[in-house]
Amino acid sequence: MPFHLRAEAAGASLEIETSVGLPIHERRFEGTLSLSGDRLDRLASLLRYQLPPIGPYRLGARLQATPSAYLLSDLDLRVANSELHGKGSLHTGGVRPRIDVELFSDQVQIDDFTATAEGPAPPETPEAEADEQARVQTDLDLGGVDVEVEAPDAPEEPVSFLSPEGLLGFDGRLAVRVDHVLSGQDELGNTELVATLENGKLRVDPLKLALPGGEFQLEMDYAYSGSDVSARIRALAEQLEYGILARR
Repeated sequence: MPFHLRAEAAGASLEIETSVGLPIHERRFEGTLSLSGDRLDRLASLLRYQLPPIGPYRLGARLQATPSAYLLSDLDLRVANSELHGKGSLHTGGVRPRIDVELFSDQVQIDDFTATAEGPAPPETPEAEADEQARVQTDLDLGGVDVEVEAPDAPEEPVSFLSPEGLLGFDGRLAVRVDHVLSGQDELGNTELVATLENGKLRVDPLKLALPGGEFQLEMDYAYSGSDVSARIRALAEQLEYGILARR
C-alpha cells in the first residue's frame, strides 16, 4: 500500500515515502526519508537532548524498517555548506536503544558546526514549547488525511549528553572520516573519529586530526561513578604548526 507522511514540528520538516506491507502492525516497510530544518537545537524538546544551534541542516536516506530496527542507507547529511555521506541504524530490541552511524566526507568546514545558525531559537520555557503544534499530513493510495497533533502540556527538559541521564539514554557507535577539514580559510588536513557509548560509558578512541607539519591525536574515557565524574584523557601532538590554532 503506497504511503506518504509529511510532518512539521519544532521548525523541522519530516517526509517519508514508502509502500507499507500488510498487516501494517508488523512494522515492515522500505522507502525514503528526509528531515530538514533551520536550526538543530529546535529539535531538543522532541529528542530530549540538548543540541547545538547549527544549521540549516538536511538529512536524506533510504529507510528500511523491521519490528526491532530502523536501517538507513545511502545517507546524505548536510549542515550549512558541509556534506557527509554514510549509513546508520536504530535498534530498539535491547535494554536501551542502540544508534550506530558511519559517515565520510571529502571536505568539511568546522565553522559549519560551531557557528550559531540563523532563524528563531527554541522556546525559552516548557510552557512556550507546549504551545507549539505539529501538523501531520498522510497521503494513502486513496487520498490524503490532515491531522492536528498537539505538543505535550509539560515537555520534559532536554538533558545534556554528558549528564548521567544523557549517557544512559542509549548505546551506540559513531565513526567519522573526513579527507579535508577546513577552519575558515585554513586547510587542516584529514580527520578520523571513533566514539562508542556502552552502558553509560563514553569512549573516544581515536580522534585524529592532521595539521600542517604534524598530527594531533586524542583518546578519552568518560563516565559517572555515583555522582562523581570519572574521566581519562590522553593527548599526543607531533610537530604541530600552532599558527592556525592561534588564529581560531
